[in-house]
Amino acid sequence: MHTTLRHDEKQLMIVREHWLVLVLPALLAAAVLAAAAVAILHYPAYWWIPAAIALVFIFNFVWKILQRKTNIWVITNLRVIDEYGVMSSHSVESPLDKINNVEFDQSVWGRLFNYGDVTLQTAAEMGETVYRFLERPKQVQTTIFNAQGDFRKDLISQNAQELADAMRGHSTPSSGTGDFESEMERLYQLKTQGVLSESEYNQRKQKLLDRE
Repeated sequence: MHTTLRHDEKQLMIVREHWLVLVLPALLAAAVLAAAAVAILHYPAYWWIPAAIALVFIFNFVWKILQRKTNIWVITNLRVIDEYGVMSSHSVESPLDKINNVEFDQSVWGRLFNYGDVTLQTAAEMGETVYRFLERPKQVQTTIFNAQGDFRKDLISQNAQELADAMRGHSTPSSGTGDFESEMERLYQLKTQGVLSESEYNQRKQKLLDRE
């Protein structure tokens, strides 16, 4: 992994393409290598032709191995990082708060060997991204959903704490600070869930502030 994690960031899961992506290139390389050996025995004067063809297929197999090694998807508690590139290095990230939904598709063979396609539906400006032939697609979906849940809880707690800290600096609370923080956290959670509109949230928040 080339991307540097932030100080408050932790790695939850690393995903690659399923190992089955190497099967076809390996079989082709083996078949061409065997055919090249036979051709060299029968036509030794032109040994370089089958040898060159065999080297192309062997190189393709090695390249696929390197691609699978370097093309990874990293799920953290803050984002999903897509790293790719063998000779060069590229990275694309999707913040957890910008991911609207995660879907996965598996065929019969996909369920048998545990691979499939994973689709990230992100904010409008980012669109939809499909990662194909990934290993453990169901675990990918679950890990992202769990990370998003923890991220929202942390955001709600942080928002309530910041409001409580602001209150401490402007007045002396008549009720317990813990009660105030809990109520603010509950209101913010209702807003994020769509139960309260922005105006309703602000009105109830102001009532709490006036009460303090």
